[in-house]
Amino acid sequence: PVAAYNGSWIGMPGRRPWRHLTIPDALLAPIRRAEAEAAFSFRHNGSRKFTVQRDHRMHERIARWYENVITVPAEGDLPTGELMRVSCYFDSADQVEAGWNAMGEDARARLKIQSYPMRIFFEFKDSDLQLGEIQLHTRGKAEVMDFLAQERGIPAERVIAVGDQLNDLSMLEAAGLGVSVGNGVPEVQALADLVIGPHDEDGIAAWVEAGAPLDGVDR
Repeated sequence: PVAAYNGSWIGMPGRRPWRHLTIPDALLAPIRRAEAEAAFSFRHNGSRKFTVQRDHRMHERIARWYENVITVPAEGDLPTGELMRVSCYFDSADQVEAGWNAMGEDARARLKIQSYPMRIFFEFKDSDLQLGEIQLHTRGKAEVMDFLAQERGIPAERVIAVGDQLNDLSMLEAAGLGVSVGNGVPEVQALADLVIGPHDEDGIAAWVEAGAPLDGVDR
């Protein structure tokens, strides 16, 4: 089973998902206001990402980074329903805040935005872009624990979760053992029970091949 969109989609590829939480159509208007503050955006509809062609220097590069991208000529050609997420790309952190505030208090109570600089990804270490991921306000990746318990009979205390970014915090906190890779953000490393090697040293593979040692873990 695959868990995508921070737990809003959980299931077997090609089959009816166990969980499929999409953004209500009524929230599209405030999201459009956030998109207006962004340099460009991508609307996630199923496995496809829709975007309007922009002249921004990074737009084509981001589109190549994604999979299943459909570029349309105008906003009116974008999907308006069954949206899993809207990824807005901003030129500064201040613009992220402006986009979030533009949506209004009611929308912000039902949605959440997770923001981080694109330079955290190896392919974009030279970029100043800020990514703001807008989607439903849920338990995030911790939703996976419900799936494992209800559909597989695996309680959260038997789960090992590995993460590196802020959107992994809820999953790491809910799991029986929370593991951070060595290049995880400070908040993830602080919460994790164990810190292993970084991505660029195949941290997870090296840890598993070593027998998943729990040196320093009090459990």
